[in-house]
Amino acid sequence: MNMLHLHCLIHLIWFGCSLILTCSSLYYSGNFDIYIHHYDMITSLVIFPLKDQEEHL
Repeated sequence: MNMLHLHCLIHLIWFGCSLILTCSSLYYSGNFDIYIHHYDMITSLVIFPLKDQEEHL
């Protein structure tokens, strides 16, 4: 397994955990601020680094 696969795997695990946290916080509190905060975190930590990786290849 090379570094790119490992990098993607870490991001996928993080994305899954963040999604579960977001859904549970929405379910229990109905607080959309938490949802927006998690969404921003997910997009900045998962989507943009993956795009950066693609550009470097």
